[in-house]
Amino acid sequence: METKNPPVAITEFLVRKPVADVFDAFVHPGKITKFWFDRCSHIVCLVTLLFAGTIATAQDSEVDAILAVRDLSNKALADHDIDRLKGTWLPTLHVTASNGEVISSGKEMARLFSESFSDPDFITYMRTPVEVSLSPGKSYASERGHWIGRWRNGSGEKSVEGIYMAQWHKTESGWRIRSELFVALSCIGSDDCQILP
Repeated sequence: METKNPPVAITEFLVRKPVADVFDAFVHPGKITKFWFDRCSHIVCLVTLLFAGTIATAQDSEVDAILAVRDLSNKALADHDIDRLKGTWLPTLHVTASNGEVISSGKEMARLFSESFSDPDFITYMRTPVEVSLSPGKSYASERGHWIGRWRNGSGEKSVEGIYMAQWHKTESGWRIRSELFVALSCIGSDDCQILP
């Protein structure tokens, strides 16, 4: 039997969530299942949820592993722990700092962080991921997000904020940072904020 007008199913959904939550859902596709659908049939909703869950299973574990290392990096920065921090990147680390300075090895990066940690005014850096994308072979990944640096400034605090990009490489020991690029977009709390670092 030939069908001249094959059936077509059309579905739409409206996401009623904050923008940050939506971005997070694209990083972790499984989280889309927690969103409310505006309108669709029970069958279409079920298929959509199952499809989202299938995609999530393949990618979430790798993305979660990257985010876990990023969390470890943030905690090491907050604790001023250079040994734990060094474990999050490759020896061949390449970084372009927010002031344009290029750091071309993990050893040099460790030296600079050691200097920061010895500064009594330095508080911490924190990187907050917004998106993590895996390469087809899942051996490389990109990460983008927001960063902030904080320093004591007399009785107050100076903070510099911006965006960053990172490249990750999967090694036998797990995911490690291969390169990072930082751009400063705002600075408050100090007279020297007129010249962004």
